[in-house]
Amino acid sequence: MQVYKPKDIKLFNLCDAFFKKVLDALKHYLKGGGNIPLITYYEPIVHIDENGKSKGIEYLPYEDQDFRFVGVKFYQAVLDLPEMKTACGYISEKKYLVIGETNFSPEVLLYDAIKDYLRDTGSQDYQEKGFVDTYTKIESFIFNNEILFRSMAKLENFSFANDVIKFDHKYL
Repeated sequence: MQVYKPKDIKLFNLCDAFFKKVLDALKHYLKGGGNIPLITYYEPIVHIDENGKSKGIEYLPYEDQDFRFVGVKFYQAVLDLPEMKTACGYISEKKYLVIGETNFSPEVLLYDAIKDYLRDTGSQDYQEKGFVDTYTKIESFIFNNEILFRSMAKLENFSFANDVIKFDHKYL
């Protein structure tokens, strides 16, 4: 596997420590009687006759773990982790999620990243590749060109008329 080069090594290391701690906390949560709820999904299966025409669609149910909501106790435990607070503090300090006057919640970003990791890997164990794949999604959001533009562009000479947006060329 090619070595991943993060855009911010400190953020990468903070997120790595956070992921490891959350997965450890999840194991303790499950050992203590907590559970990850199952949700039923329906997969469409198209039935085709011998002439290649559709005979209809059948929806077959299957259950999968629902990581969107694990439990209030576990969610609170994640929010209380020092690693969560340190990573969120760093994201806020760097103003990575400030767009205009609006702050996006680093807590939501990191908790959603954990849910993505669990869903994508299907494992409560730490996997380096799974972490890196999930972390690249965090970076792609934080360092998204449109978000950076919105947070840093000076739009004093911005006008909108007749469905045409015009920018003063000194800001392009």
